[in-house]
Amino acid sequence: MDIKSKSRIAFEIANYTVLSIVAILCILPLLHVVAVSFSSSTPATAGYVKLWPVGFTLKTYEYVLKRVEFITALFVSLKRVAIGVPLNLFMILMTAYPLSKTKSEFHHRTFFSWFFILTIYISGGLIPLFMTVRYTGLIDTIWALVIPNAVSIFNVILVMSFIRITIPKDIEESAIVRRAGRRHLAGAQVEDAHVISRHRRPVLVVGIPEHRVQTGVEVQQRSLGCRRRQI
Repeated sequence: MDIKSKSRIAFEIANYTVLSIVAILCILPLLHVVAVSFSSSTPATAGYVKLWPVGFTLKTYEYVLKRVEFITALFVSLKRVAIGVPLNLFMILMTAYPLSKTKSEFHHRTFFSWFFILTIYISGGLIPLFMTVRYTGLIDTIWALVIPNAVSIFNVILVMSFIRITIPKDIEESAIVRRAGRRHLAGAQVEDAHVISRHRRPVLVVGIPEHRVQTGVEVQQRSLGCRRRQI
């Protein structure tokens, strides 16, 4: 029977208490936004709405769903997720896999590692990014939202560390003996590399949250912009 010490019990109580408070603080703003969305305009503007709707109404949702701009923004967001997530995962895996190798296996690993890390702290800025998108012909296309964010260096570092820690060297050598090529070892779901592929399935979640958050904000901003233009 596992008997916990008093210090361990005190730590768990404090841990659960703090995490519960943080969770509540994160949920309350969301409940407030939902309550405001179901409230009439007068109490919402006056600040009477807290966590429960005042003057329940669905006019806000009716107004938004009738706007062609909102449907267009939602379609663009869904298309961005459908294209961006697979491309993001592919680019991250193709970048992280060689960087996870030792220096004897990839002689220029140190150079490329520092090259990618420097881009986190040093970038050209918004104007050079706009000029790049403009002169490459990506303006007013879905690729202007997808290609500039195709590689997240932070996610590359996460996946690189994940590969180093969770994939033992003997498993990779075993896959090579079974005639799995390098491209298979990088994550392809094929029979020759099924062992390594199963270990790397958790990596599939690294590109999804970023696109979901960005697209959600994008839909909200576009909807608010449409409403302001009408007013």
